[in-house]
Amino acid sequence: MNSVVLDTNVLIGCFQHEQGISEKVCEYDRILVCPAVLGEFKTGMDIGTKRGRKAAERLNEFLDDPAVVVAPCTEETADYYL
Repeated sequence: MNSVVLDTNVLIGCFQHEQGISEKVCEYDRILVCPAVLGEFKTGMDIGTKRGRKAAERLNEFLDDPAVVVAPCTEETADYYL
């Protein structure tokens, strides 16, 4: 099983459909997201707006995907960063 850990910029790129980012991430069987990355991503969402609430819904759908794992931040996690 091949795994990747997303940093905040890559996660944002996936949600903004930046050219090639989503396709590259989809090549992996397991997508790891650290709590710090989730915190940074959520900080950028303005849930008081319609756009922010939609982003929160999309994030929840993403996190519900069985291939996505909220991973602890460990030294081993660093081996999988993209």
